[in-house]
Amino acid sequence: HRGGKGVTCHNITEKTGKVVAAKVVTGEEDILLISDDGNVIRVPVSDVPIYSRSAGGVIVMRMAEGTNVVNFAVVESDKDEEEATENEEVQLTDITEEV
Repeated sequence: HRGGKGVTCHNITEKTGKVVAAKVVTGEEDILLISDDGNVIRVPVSDVPIYSRSAGGVIVMRMAEGTNVVNFAVVESDKDEEEATENEEVQLTDITEEV
């Protein structure tokens, strides 16, 4: 009853469009974006600049006219996997079957 209208989270315009999804990240992950024409892009979260919550957003993936992002996911960074592979010794065992 105090006339509150909530908190602005994104400056929605015809150019920016609506917010359809959001995920919580720590900054060490990657974002995987998939468009309806089959394009897939993987971007480190740390490469996406941080602005105020009322800003218009940033362009992460440029797309052709008429295409849309159909899905996105937050995945572990490749850097973590590469470092883990370099730091671990891989032990191969010879599996033979005695006849």
